Amino acid sequence: INDLGTKSGDRKTGRYNVIGWYARHVFFLDETDPAIFEEQTVTGFYGVNDDKDPVNNRSGVLVAFDRAVDADSIGVDTFSVTLDKAGTEQVGIVDVDVQGRSVYLLLESELASDARPYVDISDGEWVSDPAGNRLTGGNHTAFEAKDGIAPILTVTLSGGSGSGEGAEGPSSLTKDSITATITSDEEINSTPSLVVVCSNISWDSDGDDEKDKFVADVGKQRSGSLDNGSATFTPDTPPGGDEDPNLYGATFDCGDDASDVRMQQLQSYSRPGLSWEYEWVNLTGNNALPDGKLTVVAFARDRQSFTSLDAADTVRKIGADPTPANTYNWGTAQVEFRYDTTLNDPAPTPEGGATITEARPFVLLEYDDKTTIAVDEFSVDGTVVEIGSIGNNRFLYWPEALGLGTHEVSVEASDAAGNEDTFEYSFKVAERKAFNLKLIAGWNAVSFPANPIDNAIDSVFEEDVIDMVAGWDASDPEKPWSIATRMEGEWSTHEEFATLNKVHAQYGYWVHAQGFVTQRVKLIGGINRTDPDVTPPDLVTIPTLPGWNFVGVIDQDGDQTEAHFGDVLANGDDCKDGEGDDCVAAGEYLGSNKRAYTWDAVRSEFQILEDGDKVAIGDGIWVYYGGGIAP
Repeated sequence: INDLGTKSGDRKTGRYNVIGWYARHVFFLDETDPAIFEEQTVTGFYGVNDDKDPVNNRSGVLVAFDRAVDADSIGVDTFSVTLDKAGTEQVGIVDVDVQGRSVYLLLESELASDARPYVDISDGEWVSDPAGNRLTGGNHTAFEAKDGIAPILTVTLSGGSGSGEGAEGPSSLTKDSITATITSDEEINSTPSLVVVCSNISWDSDGDDEKDKFVADVGKQRSGSLDNGSATFTPDTPPGGDEDPNLYGATFDCGDDASDVRMQQLQSYSRPGLSWEYEWVNLTGNNALPDGKLTVVAFARDRQSFTSLDAADTVRKIGADPTPANTYNWGTAQVEFRYDTTLNDPAPTPEGGATITEARPFVLLEYDDKTTIAVDEFSVDGTVVEIGSIGNNRFLYWPEALGLGTHEVSVEASDAAGNEDTFEYSFKVAERKAFNLKLIAGWNAVSFPANPIDNAIDSVFEEDVIDMVAGWDASDPEKPWSIATRMEGEWSTHEEFATLNKVHAQYGYWVHAQGFVTQRVKLIGGINRTDPDVTPPDLVTIPTLPGWNFVGVIDQDGDQTEAHFGDVLANGDDCKDGEGDDCVAAGEYLGSNKRAYTWDAVRSEFQILEDGDKVAIGDGIWVYYGGGIAP
């Protein structure tokens, strides 16, 4: 009896006074043993995820029953799994997971992609349902599980134009075509499909104008257990024309480089087997992929199929016609390469058309390219000369000298992809303006913002009215003073003092003049000190010691080394007429000190230099450091 007052197969209501009319109970009588749905028993799954969907696992087997089974009746010894029908190649079961009518078996080792092991109830074991009905060993015949494991695909690239190694070799870099070889570990249905997309692909998958799918999703859409209609890369049919099998319907963006590009499918004409070869050549027009990293995605399904659980959720009787197979195993693989068809001109220093005033100018070429650049030929004014590499696609030519006038530079270069570029430009070398050291009659405390081109004392101080120069060396307590005196046009040094033969930018000097005069001195120009790899070193240091030091004012970047005497030292563009955030103050320049002085030649007196006072080009500064070396 399966319903109070209702006999099996009868819908008439009757009174059966078992425990009274008002104490009716509903119960079901189940005497049918559980049975296995063989067409749903499949390799490649173990357990379920949060959505209750089977989880792919190459060591798993899903055994499907026609009803829920009792988990307590099932252990690791309940089932037997063998790789052959005779049962000689048995595979151990290390764990089980029962989910309703699905029993998941975890094997001790992975199965091959095409494995179809035989599954049976072990002798002396059984599987029971909640009513206590049992399917026992010996009452069931071993059967072959369906193949639910996807093929393992491998993609290798070759034949590119890359001339280097690793990321710049022919398997990872090309300017035109590249060959993709696909291998599978099992026979597949037809030949693999291949699409090429930019690695920074993004596209709208659900019409909400949000780019929410990326290169990983290209593979996911063709990976795992899918029904045959799950391909989303359907060909477009242009208006009035036949569909193009090389174009896939989904349009996408390649970052900021290109938009509304369609996926490119590669065709293979290889015979069936386990290896296939494809050649990729970029399409043209709106469907061309831009330079950059591209990803090859291969996907294929094996020849086997099975019936998914979803296809047989409706109750059917054991022995009825099996539900048709509707699920296929898709394998995917992907590999990345760089597509590079251009080599742009370098950014030169000096810039094209620039006028420079360096006595020994250099030429710096900087290439903005993702691959290694080689300068194949470099010439100046028609003469081929050597240019050195300083790393990161930068090249430096630093001649002993370049004459005044316009110089023509020609560069022939190539990158690791085989792209070539010829670049020509010119710049002009002009005579530098002199540094005008303005002296008044009497003693002057001065310095130079850069070293003189010729720093011999008789070349620096040529004016006849200058008759004495004195320097101070704090490191020589015995003879800290060095003095040079001019008599009858000849410079000499007194034996009581150290010799003063040369003038250096780091130090201050006392200069005595018999009248007002402007001494013109040509100084070495600034090097591009914003680049630490360009010699000479980017900073000039001033050695100091505890006690009194006589230091100069140095312009590190070299842009205040001509007619700049008396200008405030600047550390940027925001310093004009001595005002602005980039004007250098004494505290910033000298660091921690006890006291600092400059000399007022007009009043013949020392002036205290406070930390907030500005430092001027041409000043000689007396500074006292107490107890330590100043920065």
